[in-house]
Amino acid sequence: MFKYLKQIIKRTALSKFYYGSAIERFHIFYLMPLKKKKFYNQKADNQLLIYFVSRLSEGQVGLCDRLNSMVNMYEAARWLGVKYKIAHLYPFDIINYLKPNEIDWHIDECEIIYDKRIVQVNDVKMKSCHYHWLPKKALDTARKKGKLQVHIYGNPCHIVLQPERFSKMFHELFKPCDELQKLVDWNKSQIGGEYVSVTTRFQNLLGDFYEGEEYKTLETEQEKQDYIARCIAKIEEIHLKHADIKILVTSDSWRFLEEAMKLPYVYVNPGKLVHMAYTEDDDYDLHMKSFVDLYTIADAQKVYFINTGKMLRKSSFAQTAALINQREYEMIEF
Repeated sequence: MFKYLKQIIKRTALSKFYYGSAIERFHIFYLMPLKKKKFYNQKADNQLLIYFVSRLSEGQVGLCDRLNSMVNMYEAARWLGVKYKIAHLYPFDIINYLKPNEIDWHIDECEIIYDKRIVQVNDVKMKSCHYHWLPKKALDTARKKGKLQVHIYGNPCHIVLQPERFSKMFHELFKPCDELQKLVDWNKSQIGGEYVSVTTRFQNLLGDFYEGEEYKTLETEQEKQDYIARCIAKIEEIHLKHADIKILVTSDSWRFLEEAMKLPYVYVNPGKLVHMAYTEDDDYDLHMKSFVDLYTIADAQKVYFINTGKMLRKSSFAQTAALINQREYEMIEF
């Protein structure tokens, strides 16, 4: 019944008032029937630590912030000796893009309990390196109260793991789905050899990438042209250091990418651009480019992130991609 109610709400104007509201929380945690309760008992070895992403999750974070959180929570679960699962359900189910590799982190929706009487729910809003005590505290509380699952929401990615450790745990958790791997291989074949990558984040300065009301578009066309020209010039400087290989350019602005593609040594992965935190669209193809960019950057010989002026000064996307395969990472501010 709840499933059909959500479908009706999603298709009508009621969605604006429902998602993220107290009404949704009441439905999920108190009215939604407990699923397959008979398969669970209250033994500690059956408890699960679940990193949870849904419409109820706090914070507007992108793909790599979420992936970092998943890896950090996996490390916490290993430390605590508890089973670990990932429920990334919004705006898409991540199992459509990434598959379990050595660790079976996938959980079917029917296995998720939505009853607060036997579920410990924690939002991680901390911004310090001391986040690591929260999973332990949550698990201790769950065991004392006989709860079966610990749901961790939010963005618990504040500990920066050593590159070797991050890479190892990332690959233990994830491998690309077949379609994603085919697209990554195809784009690398188009590049035709070794390459470095350059990433920019304009955050709607050029007026072509919505990322909330906080980030404003530059007021004049001359300012936009100036930002584009300065970044193109920096790419040309980087090319002088890597004259014999191509440059993979990724960005949140198609306007900038179209200018970058005019350089004969630049390659851009095709696809649409979207920030997953600012869309409810779960279209498969819409989100694929983010994963293709991630994995192609991860195979670059060196990863650059460049910024100037009002552009984003730090990108978890490029840095996380570099960590996956332990590539050298350099941030250039100019």
